Amino acid sequence: MLIPGPVYGILTLLFFGTGDFLAKLALERINELKTTFYIQLTGLIAGLLFLPFQSSFPAPTKEIFLLFISTSLFYTLGYYMYIKSLKYGKISLMAPIANSGGAAFAIVLSYFFLNERLSLIETIGILIVFLGVSLASIDFEEIKGVKKSLKLIIGLNFALVSVLCFGFTWCLYKPLVKEATELLAFLGVRSLTTFYLLLFSIMAKLKLREVKSQKHFSFSLASGVSSMAGNLTFMFGLGSGVMVSLMSPIATSYPALTLVLAHLFLGERVLTHQKIGVTVVLVGLVALAF
Repeated sequence: MLIPGPVYGILTLLFFGTGDFLAKLALERINELKTTFYIQLTGLIAGLLFLPFQSSFPAPTKEIFLLFISTSLFYTLGYYMYIKSLKYGKISLMAPIANSGGAAFAIVLSYFFLNERLSLIETIGILIVFLGVSLASIDFEEIKGVKKSLKLIIGLNFALVSVLCFGFTWCLYKPLVKEATELLAFLGVRSLTTFYLLLFSIMAKLKLREVKSQKHFSFSLASGVSSMAGNLTFMFGLGSGVMVSLMSPIATSYPALTLVLAHLFLGERVLTHQKIGVTVVLVGLVALAF
């Protein structure tokens, strides 16, 4: 392994965090289904640019076909539910629930189905990261008002569905990458996801060509490129031998990055416990890196 495993995770969180921040901006003026479709299509087109550099193409098998179908279905549902949760709740609350929750579920699944075992140091580092993400993301005043906010409750329900879907997706990536290679695994899943979303859009009679704001449309395109980079980095990490149970919690700690971006570019207030949370995440990442 030329690149240390945690480095793949850290690069993934940088790409995912930037992509989610841009997606949230796009959602201010664009329907969530449209935004999801634009992000997936842009990521697919950007990923296809790397296809000429693919040196080998594995023969299609029943196993690969079933892995593509199952992974893409879980990914599509999970990502769409996550985007819908952002429409109803703050990204600072929805992101850690959907992603860190999905990572925790992936660790459980990988223990039973992939036979992965974390060392004591890795386990402690991951727990530190989870703690930091929770502190960085939680707005205690918002939580107090959960019972009073039907909109927020709806968002939380969507986020919880994405937890289950993301957990299965990240675990299925491992055998898929092994069978189909990193780039083809990404392109296959992204192609099917884009196709599913196109069907959903047609059934919903959604006019995908109609864009109310070119500025917000460009945010969704940029999010798609960042999402593509994050997913490819994640898959190359798995392909190099990094465990799902190590990659997923590192990669999904990006809500801490999203918080920083929201503060720098949107002027959102960062509370003291959130600053502590970002620091704790960094400590956890350093612990995992060494």
